[in-house]
Amino acid sequence: MKLTLLNLFLMTIISLLLHKYVMPYERGFHCDDLSISQPFHPIIIPMNYLLFFAFIVPVIAIITTEYHQKSDLITTVRTIKQFYFGLILSFILVLVCKTYFGRLRPNSIDGICKARHHCTPGTGYVKQFTCNNSVTKLVKESRMSFYSGHSSVGTYSAVYVILYLLFRSQSKNRLIYAAQLIVFIIGLIPGYTQGINYWHHWSDIGTGYSVGAITAYLTREFLTQHMIVTTITPIMRQLRALFVKQNLFKLFNETNYSRLTPISVTIVQKCNKSSVSSPIKSVDRLVVNKNMTLRYCHPTPVSTQTAVDDQHKSDRKSGRPLVVFFAWMLAKEQHLEKYRNLYFKRGFDVLTVKTSPLELLLPTRGSQVVAKNVMNFVNEVHDQYSEIVIHAFSVGAYQFGEVLVHLERNDKILAKLVRTVKGLIVDSVADMEAIPVGLSRAVTTNSVLRVIFKNLIAMHMKVFNSVATVHYRASSEAYKNNAIRCPSLIICSNKDIVGNPEANRKVMERWHQKNIDVQWKCFEKSRHVGHYQTYPEEYNKEIDSFLKKINL
Repeated sequence: MKLTLLNLFLMTIISLLLHKYVMPYERGFHCDDLSISQPFHPIIIPMNYLLFFAFIVPVIAIITTEYHQKSDLITTVRTIKQFYFGLILSFILVLVCKTYFGRLRPNSIDGICKARHHCTPGTGYVKQFTCNNSVTKLVKESRMSFYSGHSSVGTYSAVYVILYLLFRSQSKNRLIYAAQLIVFIIGLIPGYTQGINYWHHWSDIGTGYSVGAITAYLTREFLTQHMIVTTITPIMRQLRALFVKQNLFKLFNETNYSRLTPISVTIVQKCNKSSVSSPIKSVDRLVVNKNMTLRYCHPTPVSTQTAVDDQHKSDRKSGRPLVVFFAWMLAKEQHLEKYRNLYFKRGFDVLTVKTSPLELLLPTRGSQVVAKNVMNFVNEVHDQYSEIVIHAFSVGAYQFGEVLVHLERNDKILAKLVRTVKGLIVDSVADMEAIPVGLSRAVTTNSVLRVIFKNLIAMHMKVFNSVATVHYRASSEAYKNNAIRCPSLIICSNKDIVGNPEANRKVMERWHQKNIDVQWKCFEKSRHVGHYQTYPEEYNKEIDSFLKKINL
């Protein structure tokens, strides 16, 4: 479809005509239906204001990004037209559904129409009623609840901007990630205000969120050439994954393994049957998925015979312990590598687990999926690693807590890991209440953005209590309960306002009550997740002391 200005103009005219002249379907109501008996409150965000900002903000983002990309005017205008097409399409879909279904709003009967007098004793269902309101617009609006235009339009603009920045911007600046998250949360606010103000049922708002997000995705997927040219679409990723799954096992059956360690061979063969696996990226590591990477301590063998001999000698054991890193938020590779080298020197292989901000904010679709994959993978390599150490940094302790939640539901795997996990090290761990502060500090160093970001995350935790916060509490409780019961080392600092010593000391006291051996180290002036950088010698000594205690 060629998006000419004439086409967009005609779509705009159609939407205006629908809004002005088409009347919604008139349906009755049940007298005992309390969902449509809420009081009337004025709309917090009028639709015309929402449409204005839902258009202006993304256009500013597009113009700014294209300017930094040094794009020509034609490319910029084409992108704006594609965005506007999806916005008008979202609005038309909303109007069509509103007029077709004619669902009564929560404030229709008692708030807008004052129609309760139709309910006489013995009346169950009122087929027709008169709306006693002199404002014609309100009378029409009272029958246009499904689905929410505020949630649909707001989510469309937010998701479009997120996808646009994700696929168009080449920068990996943390401000981009912060901007995407802020835009996403702001996009949810219009729909939320309609719910608390009794202008929409929550099912209307949820449907609007879904339709808006889907419309944004389809608009970007099928109308934006930049995505097709410069990225691999989700469909192509699925085809590639299918090809890899069908050919990986055949590839390793026909390979002499000369470029792989014995442990790599066994892991790859097992992961070929696992839903969390993907192919080898290099000879010294196994990229399990986007969240997990396994790095090997020793160099790979140089001949087939070496690999075979080592495999027989190890008797399916790597002969090396494994440390599982639960990384802090947005940890950079060069910083993680320093910690990996700390363990490489001590003969450990290292499994690194990362959690993104979005996976933290949406735990059921994010961090809990990561936790399940970690549990399954560690269970798969259980035969190769008889000694495992957990090392969790900052929010990584929350991710470890999610793993513990899964383990508490799986007694067999928990029983294995209780024998295998020899020690737990937690570094700069923050309690659940510190998530807004910690996450805001992770994504930006700008003090103004930190304040904005902290307040948005705090609001997210209140608004989405049943979606996110209850899972944070469950993970925190599982972490404090520590079902593995292994010796532990707590590392913190007096100057760390995120992972403060007071909260960590309470965890230590609780572990002591469970007869867990806890080693304590509190530095004086190091910042959050900066103890090794500030006190490298003391940090090394503390790690050595703990590993010696657990015989590693």
